[in-house]
Amino acid sequence: MAWPITKNLAQSSLASGYTAGNSSITVQTGDGSKFDAPGAGNTIALAIGNPPQFFLRATAVSSDTFTVDTGGFDGSTAVSVVSGTAVTQVITAQVLRELLTSGPAKLSVRQSVFQTSGSTSITLPINVAAGNYVVVAMVSAAAATGFSDGVNTYTTIKNASNGGTSCILAYALMTTSASITITATGSPSFTSLTAFEFVPLPGFSGTLDTSASNVTSNQRDGLTLTTTGAVDVILFADANGHNVATGPLLPSDGSFVFSGGNGGTGLCLGYLVVVNPGTYWVGVADSQADSVTCAGALK
Repeated sequence: MAWPITKNLAQSSLASGYTAGNSSITVQTGDGSKFDAPGAGNTIALAIGNPPQFFLRATAVSSDTFTVDTGGFDGSTAVSVVSGTAVTQVITAQVLRELLTSGPAKLSVRQSVFQTSGSTSITLPINVAAGNYVVVAMVSAAAATGFSDGVNTYTTIKNASNGGTSCILAYALMTTSASITITATGSPSFTSLTAFEFVPLPGFSGTLDTSASNVTSNQRDGLTLTTTGAVDVILFADANGHNVATGPLLPSDGSFVFSGGNGGTGLCLGYLVVVNPGTYWVGVADSQADSVTCAGALK
């Protein structure tokens, strides 16, 4: 869970009494917007009383009503309090510890697999976990139309070709925990395949970011991405080279990481996590005449 902290002295009071063990509290009309909004992987800590009698962790909000854990937060014990009791967004010892140890957001890759052969299918080494995402890329002399594993639905991020080489990049949300074999559809020939399974970051919804515009020119492929702070995962599948150029990226946004690869002639699949607001350009450059890359962004 992440702890958004953008508001100073966010405070209100209970619009109605709170009974210990309840799963929600309501503050005064119109005061919900004074607080950072929990939800989508974000939580906030609320002090109840002034001075605080106990703390609650809020996990969602609707207007002026916060969804909270049914027990006290950070070692405190929830007790029943009356209407008008102060409610303040705070940083507790546990929140501070998590902020100090969390560091930059990192994509957690659970497994990856890479092969260079004529096969048009690839099997992940271990069972995938429901709720995680699988990204798959393929290079072939004839283009594929997509991917299938018999269970999950794959969305094509990009399908491109250049000089007789085709590259396709796709992803899927895993709907069940199972062993999967991903098969390319269409009529691809002599393929290289790579895939990885990753655990989504807080704030990641797994939708294709339509604000990312691809730019393609001969051996170069890239995208421009403007983000307002939501987690974006920039993905690249590259048919030949490993030379990655990035635009204005902050140090906390990390670096490009590849899964698979075969010198300058194979297939590599890379990702970069963007968590800071801004406009970025990311691209691949290659000296190979038949190089082709696919780029896209998910958030």
